Amino acid sequence: MIERSAGPAELADAIDVCRDHLGDLVAGLLVPAAAAEAAGFTAHLEAAGWDVAGTCRAAAGACLDSLAAAGAEPPDETAVAGWEALGHLGGRAGLDPEAFAGFMQVVTRRLSQHLARLTPLSGWAPATAESIRDRLEVVRLVAVVSYQRGYSRQRDRLHRQNQERIRSLLEVVRAAASAGSLERLVRRTLPVLSRATAMPHAALWLRGQGGEPELAGVFCSDSEVRELLARGATFHEHLERAFRHPGGFAVAIPQADREEPLHVAGAGLWTPAGVVGAILLMRRGSAAPAAEVVSFLCDAGEQLAPIVETVAESDSNSGTDPLTGLSNRRQLESYLRERELSSRRPLAVALVDLDDLKVLNDRLGHTAGDAALRVVAATLRAAARETDHVARIGGDEFVVVLDDPGAQTGADFEARCRELLPAVAREVGITFPVGFSFGWSSGDGGWRQLFEIADGNLYERKRSRRGTPDPA
Repeated sequence: MIERSAGPAELADAIDVCRDHLGDLVAGLLVPAAAAEAAGFTAHLEAAGWDVAGTCRAAAGACLDSLAAAGAEPPDETAVAGWEALGHLGGRAGLDPEAFAGFMQVVTRRLSQHLARLTPLSGWAPATAESIRDRLEVVRLVAVVSYQRGYSRQRDRLHRQNQERIRSLLEVVRAAASAGSLERLVRRTLPVLSRATAMPHAALWLRGQGGEPELAGVFCSDSEVRELLARGATFHEHLERAFRHPGGFAVAIPQADREEPLHVAGAGLWTPAGVVGAILLMRRGSAAPAAEVVSFLCDAGEQLAPIVETVAESDSNSGTDPLTGLSNRRQLESYLRERELSSRRPLAVALVDLDDLKVLNDRLGHTAGDAALRVVAATLRAAARETDHVARIGGDEFVVVLDDPGAQTGADFEARCRELLPAVAREVGITFPVGFSFGWSSGDGGWRQLFEIADGNLYERKRSRRGTPDPA
């Protein structure tokens, strides 16, 4: 039997079939995979005007068009540019060339199988399918090499862009670090990160003594997001991820009372010795954070980690909050652990939040915010007895531990604080109003249980005052 050879028209017909099928295969495999590798990648690019699937089809079609005329010769510059454009998109998504090479192997294998099924039905000569398979191998090699080139150029560009932003960030961070205060570092750094990434809410967690995340500072104007941050459960899974694995991530957290999710970009702060903490950036809305946000946050975290570690260690060793002179979280927990071993007397715990610290800072400046914090600290100290322990444990958060409160109730202590507040404010010399919210718990239970109950009471009182539903 004489085998029929492929004619030019038959070969052109087969290439037309391949062009459409190849583009669809690349788009169908690459786009979902990219979306899985970098959350929100496709939606962000297409919102910015990038047609990802169209780029895939154009690159594949241009390659086959040039091969139709040139046989198995290398494709022309237009075809190469198409794959480089795809690499450019992959660089934005962080979809590495090795993964893309794997996709192209699957694509060419599937298309070869499709041709094998189509050849007898179309009446093509076996040589036609063989010729197409040769061309597909050239397409695959050109695609992988060109994608690598586009990917590398884009990643280099992003890296240079990130380094410029990080240099500006480090000027602020180093200035805060030189003051030796974690609070000042947090207060100056988080707003810079927020502005640099267009993510309006930011939070820093540190690795606690037991390895658990401890909220160290928040930059956030959304009261519901602040409540979510304070309670912590919503972000626990993502903080664990940041504490266990270097690198960044982006997730969308559904909100039961809202149509749009809360988008979160995060990265751990890692030093050679291990994880120091984590930064999460947040915003509401339908648009996911850009891949550049995660990339920038990873680069920034690498630079921030040793500075945060040094300042946090210095703050913790001092045992004192530098702004108010109260105990800090470390000293408070040390006091409670020692008391747990040495005394069985009942405890009462008051959790106190300064109201609207973010609004004060935004409208009147951080000097006003600092003054308000000192007023709350002085008021709590004046209302407490010598045997009680007063501490500042976060940006706007205070704790009062009443040792053996006797007949005194939470309402009694709160009333005494509110009675003392105007005189203390006059003494400090502020003229704007200062308010605070209380959560209270007492009994013979362990101090950790009392803290949980007081935190729940504080949350409920603030929520009922706002008259808003419980956020998811």
